[in-house]
Amino acid sequence: MLVVDYQMEQKYELWWETKMASTSFTLFVLYGQIAIFLSSLQQPFNDWLQKHVDQGFSWRQGSAAFRTLEESGQHLIELEVLKQPKVVSEEAVRVIEVPFEVVGDDTIEIASISESIPLKLSVGLYSLRCELFAKDGDGNFPVRIIFTHSEFPEFNVVRADNGLAIQGDLLTDANPA
Repeated sequence: MLVVDYQMEQKYELWWETKMASTSFTLFVLYGQIAIFLSSLQQPFNDWLQKHVDQGFSWRQGSAAFRTLEESGQHLIELEVLKQPKVVSEEAVRVIEVPFEVVGDDTIEIASISESIPLKLSVGLYSLRCELFAKDGDGNFPVRIIFTHSEFPEFNVVRADNGLAIQGDLLTDANPA
């Protein structure tokens, strides 16, 4: 069972099916980033170096942040938790994958600087994929966040748009902000 706990004291329960659980919500993004982190981190946001900006993500154990296509605005987040990998959406403009390990009390957050959505996710090792899409007809920026159980997750910029400038190896560590 995946429990999504919204700030408005509302609770939504999604029962595990044989293959996946999913939900969606909106998140107002500021400063061009969506962060996913363990709720137990004292300083959950990452300090971004220019190389992080160029590659579209910053990462450290327990905290991953993805650079959005727009600096600010309403983002429609679709969250999926899968047992098996899913094919990358053909419509996604930018796609990045990083390792993510859920430990401790199993509470994580999906956040921007302005707000945070806490949720519970089974303890374990995941491949965390962020798929970013062009603005939709309602003025939202769709983002698909996919956690897939994985024994050997890797860092990978699966699809880069012209907003990224990747040169050399990916920078796979960051400091707390």
